[in-house]
Amino acid sequence: MDRKAKKEDFVIKIPGHGTSDRWRPEDEYMLLREADTMQYLWRNTTIPVPEIIAYSGTLDNNVGFPYIIMSRLPGVGR
Repeated sequence: MDRKAKKEDFVIKIPGHGTSDRWRPEDEYMLLREADTMQYLWRNTTIPVPEIIAYSGTLDNNVGFPYIIMSRLPGVGR
């Protein structure tokens, strides 16, 4: 598997409840752990997980929402 994604091949995950009135500290914690876990797996195993490009668990960023930007894995979309 080629682990280097083309620059245009990425996925952006924004939680549906990532708004100022619904986003909680525990949600931030879980999003950060998700990104950290995927980074660990990508770096230390051959398990097919996306490469994390950037992430933020807060609403205080350029996007205005918590997010994870990751490489797109090959496969069939739903």
